[in-house]
Amino acid sequence: MSIYHFLTFVGGILTVWTFQRYISAVVYPKDERSRPKPSRATWLIWASLDYLLLASMYAKNAVNWQIVACVVGATTVFILSLKFGISGWTLTDSLCVFGGGLGLIGWIVFDNPNLAIGSSCLSVFIGSIPTFKSLFTDPTREDKLAWIIGLVSDLFIIGGIEFSKWDFAHIAQPIIFLVNSVIILFLIFLLPVFKKQPPM
Repeated sequence: MSIYHFLTFVGGILTVWTFQRYISAVVYPKDERSRPKPSRATWLIWASLDYLLLASMYAKNAVNWQIVACVVGATTVFILSLKFGISGWTLTDSLCVFGGGLGLIGWIVFDNPNLAIGSSCLSVFIGSIPTFKSLFTDPTREDKLAWIIGLVSDLFIIGGIEFSKWDFAHIAQPIIFLVNSVIILFLIFLLPVFKKQPPM
């Protein structure tokens, strides 16, 4: 096993650990108040986008262990959301569906999987905006360790990409996941510090 394969494998294991922590919090919360309430619509969309990413990355021979773990993890969370989650549909959900569908159509029409990869990554980011807004209001609503593990996973996946394979198909998904992790950790750890600063 090369160092690149090792790094992507470790990144995938860390992604599994991230989902394991979240799923455990949903199924076995410390108390009912602390139980996360995953949005059924959001997790259905995220799982669908992960499947689209997996398929389009497979077409470009660019699959990594992280996206495989995300497909399994997001599907599991969606299934759990049917019992423990909340219903509802937002404009953001619609934009994500539109973006993913547009990429799929582009892939079919132009025979270019990169269009599906790009639109799916953009849709994943758009789908994270409600989480950003939620954390801006209450930074305690997310599991800190889970997101730290997620960030480390992103770095392992990126480090596991051989230099000769640094093309859009290989780097787009881990880069957008890294951007999401950085923003969320900023909102969790640094935003409360800035909010406590006295006005100049």
